[in-house]
Amino acid sequence: MIKESVIALFILLSANSLFSQAETEVILLEPGFKSLQLDVTTLLFVNTLGASMDVDLLVDKKNKMASGGFRIGADYFMKGTPGGPDSGSPYFDLNAYARGTLDTKFIRTDFYAGPTYHWESEEGRPYGYYTTKNGLYLKFGGELKVKLYKNYIGLMGKFAISSPESYGGFGIFIGYGE
Repeated sequence: MIKESVIALFILLSANSLFSQAETEVILLEPGFKSLQLDVTTLLFVNTLGASMDVDLLVDKKNKMASGGFRIGADYFMKGTPGGPDSGSPYFDLNAYARGTLDTKFIRTDFYAGPTYHWESEEGRPYGYYTTKNGLYLKFGGELKVKLYKNYIGLMGKFAISSPESYGGFGIFIGYGE
């Protein structure tokens, strides 16, 4: 009786791996750290400094190239003209985005959208300029990164579109991540 029970248990445990079908899941809920990043960009009188952290929630199970999650971060940017700074510049945005990423060995693309809290500088306003655009806004953006050394350093293009202030530019990033 014990011998038959052991054989039956062995058959039941091995049947799952012997007769199971191929996995059909493509997207896997897999929360985890993706990257940290510092970046500096510039383009015609617009200079930005950014810091962010990405966390993955969904990962493409087949090739791990595509992922989705969230990004928290901050952007400090200055806008100007040939005559000096724009009214309200410099600006500071505190961001919380939903993020989608395509990541290969040499190129990474991020697209994101979410709320941002936008502050304007008091010192950049001309005399009599009392209106501010401080407040919560919706912001969309994206980045294209060319990795020069793994995920640690590279070139990037970056843009952000928001109701109070939009910006874009080309520059470098320094990061840490998988």
